[in-house]
Amino acid sequence: MMTTMTRHSFPTLGEAVKFVFNSTGLLAQKHSQSVILDDEAKKKNIQTKLNRLAKEDGDLEKNLEELEGYFIGLVYEATQDPRVSEALLASARDLYLSYRVTLSDEGTYLSKQETVKWLIEYRLADLVIKSAHKYALMYGAAVSRLKAPNEIDWWLPLFTGDQVCWPLERAWRWVYEKCGTSQSRFHNPSDADGRAKQNLENVSRWFNRNRLPSWGEISSNLECSVEQMANCSDERYRRELSPEDLHNFRCILFLSRLSTDIFQQINTAFGSDYAQRLVLQMKAQNRRMVRFNLKLKQHISIGLFRAGPLTSQCYYDFWHQEVDAYWRLYSEQSAHNAKLIQPIMIKSNGASLSLSEIKILRRNLDPFFLSMILRQLRLTPDLKQTSFMQYYMDGGKQRKSSKLSLTDIQDYRRSIDEAGHGDTLQWMVEWMFATYFYREGDHRSALGHYKKAFELSKHSVGGDTYLLVNQFAECCAKNNKWREFKKLVAWACHQNVKIRWHRGFDESEDAVKGAFEMLKIANYPIL
Repeated sequence: MMTTMTRHSFPTLGEAVKFVFNSTGLLAQKHSQSVILDDEAKKKNIQTKLNRLAKEDGDLEKNLEELEGYFIGLVYEATQDPRVSEALLASARDLYLSYRVTLSDEGTYLSKQETVKWLIEYRLADLVIKSAHKYALMYGAAVSRLKAPNEIDWWLPLFTGDQVCWPLERAWRWVYEKCGTSQSRFHNPSDADGRAKQNLENVSRWFNRNRLPSWGEISSNLECSVEQMANCSDERYRRELSPEDLHNFRCILFLSRLSTDIFQQINTAFGSDYAQRLVLQMKAQNRRMVRFNLKLKQHISIGLFRAGPLTSQCYYDFWHQEVDAYWRLYSEQSAHNAKLIQPIMIKSNGASLSLSEIKILRRNLDPFFLSMILRQLRLTPDLKQTSFMQYYMDGGKQRKSSKLSLTDIQDYRRSIDEAGHGDTLQWMVEWMFATYFYREGDHRSALGHYKKAFELSKHSVGGDTYLLVNQFAECCAKNNKWREFKKLVAWACHQNVKIRWHRGFDESEDAVKGAFEMLKIANYPIL
């Protein structure tokens, strides 16, 4: 499949999947007790699929489906808890689908790194918190016997001056506290040489040198340390953990390792100041969602009381149905409220809100979502963005003009080069050329420009993607470029971009071929 040429773009969907998958630490072969990864070949197979998906190469939907299956299995192996696994998987799906919508709605003129910074701060951070709370309750993890640290922010880094206590270390400290012992006596209770001493040294390196272990290393260390404590000859340091305690520790350590991996990557990529600002924002939002969930729990608990005694499965089914129904209703209400809020957001454009406008927002939004909206309203466009938007809108207007000429296109190209937008708006130039040649009936010349426009614009032009991709698809058909058309439809289905006469309902070759034949003869106005 064709690769993204432009540096001004969002990451691909596959890059996002690869990031989440790798952040679990599940793929490391050393110390792994996984049945799924019982040999190196399987690990390499998964990594190959992740790399191909990230590069948008091969059968994208098939690769995604297979990777999802691996992810489910590996997460369940790690946590050994279906409720935690299902909640985590549902959150990951939520993030994936929401990110796909973002790609279809949002364009960017920023570098990929700056785009990711914006994406995390103004989209993903809030969504992670919302999804985690929503699905932990829906799938029963939040009302099961699973224990977690008392601090509601235990899964976030703790910044103190120049020092950082990462979630993994916070989780281990909680484990020691629950066992009523110290770090040294947990990992090496008998103060012996050999494996126990190595376990203690490894944990010290994880804490003091910020070396992030794989999940296999953590799991192996935990199980060995628990066995050492149970067999310790010194009664002062002997501890026998219940299966329930060990299960709690596994789940919390797994989740804390995942969080640590992500935040360490954020810290490395964007700097400590950004990471600290993000954590403060997420702490505030997490507290708001805790209060939100507390009210929801109280509401559902009343229904549980009225329902009377339930079996374990019926109990969890009740939570699933009630949480799902509540959020569906909430989404409908939010869609209604958005119609009231949208004019305020458009009118604001960086200006301070009036008291009456703030009152409207407070009446229609809970504190969690109000915070999201206010943060977005505080975003003021800089000169670069204002300039970019002006040239982008000018290019779109000229491209749609029935009087578009080659001279107009050359003049536009010269103007964006002089304004410093030559790289970010080159796709618009190519689209203008494609439009011109298509109108002239020169489909062969138009095809090359459509292809360049598509390559240059992938994952960066939001709402323009649909029209550009459909015009490219039509031009492929009119030039009888079957393989090119087939690849484009596969990419569009992966992105949830509908192709005329195909619509993504049927991915069979016959359906794609039918659309191909129809677009050979169809003629749509070039808007």
